[in-house]
Amino acid sequence: SSGINADTGVTGQRYVEGDTMPYRSIDCMFNDKTFYANTQPSNSITKMKFKVEDPVCWKAVSQEAIESMRAGLHNRNTQIVLNPNLIDPYHTAATLEHQLRRLVRDEREKHDLSTHWREDLSHLLLPAISSYELERSTGVKVDDEDFQNAVRHAVPTGFTF
Repeated sequence: SSGINADTGVTGQRYVEGDTMPYRSIDCMFNDKTFYANTQPSNSITKMKFKVEDPVCWKAVSQEAIESMRAGLHNRNTQIVLNPNLIDPYHTAATLEHQLRRLVRDEREKHDLSTHWREDLSHLLLPAISSYELERSTGVKVDDEDFQNAVRHAVPTGFTF
């Protein structure tokens, strides 16, 4: 057995069996061949077993069932309709960025520090913010060494980020 690997869609971080994973619970797992449903008394990651071969712990959905679902989707002439987003993400992002910049500027002014923004450095924040959100929601700290190295490389000596 090759063990369990988990990929996090938010950060692209890969976890292998034995790593501390950023999940509290798991209800299902899948690989390139099978979909597994957790049938254990608890879905808490600290209490569950990951042996998908154990039918007491995991129920494998049969290939026939998966194929029948696929066939049913192809045979139906139904269209999945998504509701429109009620929040304009671009406007919300711009508003949040403006508010954050104002808060940072105001705080730095209290300490007689000037603030200058370099737009070319703003792209460095996205991975860090994603990591902080993941840590806050799951309690698992994501390695930020790449972020730290990128900042060190991009910011001249004597300047702060």
